[in-house]
Amino acid sequence: MEADDGRRELRDLQNHLRLISKDAAEISNGS
Repeated sequence: MEADDGRRELRDLQNHLRLISKDAAEISNGS
């Protein structure tokens, strides 16, 4: 159970990082 929770949190973190890096790339490309 705990391992599944950790894996889920890791997946959420990776999704957030991907979105953040995508936004950062768009911002640096736009300016």
